[in-house]
This record gives sequence, structure tokens and C-alpha cells, in this order.
Amino acid sequence: MADPLYQLTDLTALQLDRAMAELSATAAKVAALEHQIADMRTRLSQLPGLDPETGLNPALSSGHFDQWQKQARTRLGQLNIQLAQARAAHEERMADTRLAFGRNAALEAIKAKKAADARDMRRRRVEHQ
Repeated sequence: MADPLYQLTDLTALQLDRAMAELSATAAKVAALEHQIADMRTRLSQLPGLDPETGLNPALSSGHFDQWQKQARTRLGQLNIQLAQARAAHEERMADTRLAFGRNAALEAIKAKKAADARDMRRRRVEHQ
């Protein structure tokens, strides 16, 4: 039968790998949402081009730009909500990852201590023979 310590170490290593993968996924989602928000803000800050013949802005005079701005601001609000949710999920994943890392590190230290104790015991046996 396998040593329970080694089985537990394998389990914590798997949990750490899973936590790291989930953390990476939430970080990618946060980055994607931040990029979308930055793009939307850039587009909102830019006025549409002027008509070269009249010097007027046809989008502003027709009212379409105002409607687009309202829709864009609504979408920006939705993206901000999604970003807040993604950041909250990312913080939870960070806490899970820290816990999994701590458990894994503790078990690796216990395993190393056990191996060192076994080496010392073998060395003492050889010295006393």
C-alpha cells in the first residue's frame, strides 16, 4: 500500500494545479473585460468625422450619434458590472490558490523532513554497526 503522506501530497499538488488553472482563467476574463471597457471608452471619447463638403457632422445632426452614445454608455455600465463580478471571482480564486499552495508547501516540507529523518536513521545505524 502506498504511503498516505505521498498520496496526500499528490492530492494537494492536483488541487494546486486546478486552483492555478482557475486563477489563470479568471485573470484572462478580467483582462478581456478591461480591454473591452478601454476600447468602449476610447470610442465614446471620439466624435465621428466631419463631412468634408459641408463641414458639418451628419451623425450629430441626425441624432444617431446621441442614440449610439446612450447604447454605448449602457453597454459600458454592463461591462463594468461584469468586470466587478470577474474581479470578485478572481479574488476568490486567489484565496483558493494561496490555500492550496500553503497546503502543498506544508506537505512537501513534511515529506522532506520525513526523508531527512530516514536518512539520518540509516546513517546512525551504519555508524553504530
